[in-house]
Amino acid sequence: MRPMVVVVVFLLACEAGAAPPTLEELVAFAPAGSVTDTLSEDMRRNAMRTAAVGYAARAGLTRRGWEIARILERFAPQIGRVFRFRDLMIHEGGFLVQPPVLAETRQAFRLDRSLDRAASAGRHLKIVAGERILSGLPDWRDFLVRHWAGAEAPAAVLFPRDAAERELWRGWLEEGWKEGTDLADMIFLDDLERLTGFFEGLVLWHRLNRQRMVSAPVLSLQRSAVSGGGDVMRIDEALVTISARASFVAIPDLWRLP
Repeated sequence: MRPMVVVVVFLLACEAGAAPPTLEELVAFAPAGSVTDTLSEDMRRNAMRTAAVGYAARAGLTRRGWEIARILERFAPQIGRVFRFRDLMIHEGGFLVQPPVLAETRQAFRLDRSLDRAASAGRHLKIVAGERILSGLPDWRDFLVRHWAGAEAPAAVLFPRDAAERELWRGWLEEGWKEGTDLADMIFLDDLERLTGFFEGLVLWHRLNRQRMVSAPVLSLQRSAVSGGGDVMRIDEALVTISARASFVAIPDLWRLP
């Protein structure tokens, strides 16, 4: 099963507890005191609608983002076993190096802007992100967990004054809330696609490297017993540099295909 499918299944649940306000809490909220305004009826309704939709959209985004984060943390061990980044890193002299991230397209087609030339390929491979030295392991949370700032309530003058306005207000809040929660879900799916593309791109590099279709980065490791001087001294220092980047091997005779 693809990692995307595994994680999406987790979103069928929902958790309760201390959280950003719900839609019903937004509907029930009213500022203290009374405020008068000098707006015409049409201007007031337009201002109320804009404020209510924006307020609820932000609140819905925050609430749904919080729910997603809670669900992900609940299943963190399972997700961590799917996205095992440690196994995909290059370990050299105590340093951590992220391999290149590859992308593959099957049956690719390319048409020149002039429209008088075209090309096709059974497989199109590309290095979309180069190797780099890391200070720590990548983590799925870096891709999937977002924390949104809470919604700021509109000006007190824009809250409903009577039953008719309260009914309109609820409708506008529901409209904005749906926009916000839908946006949170869409952002999550985009983040999930980015995570799976990154993870699968690392896996693809390992597979093609074993087949000698793409080279490995060349790392240079230097050690010195003592370095520095003045007000800084380093003992038993190790220095690693990427001296040559990975590249595709366009000589089929050198490949080692299964």
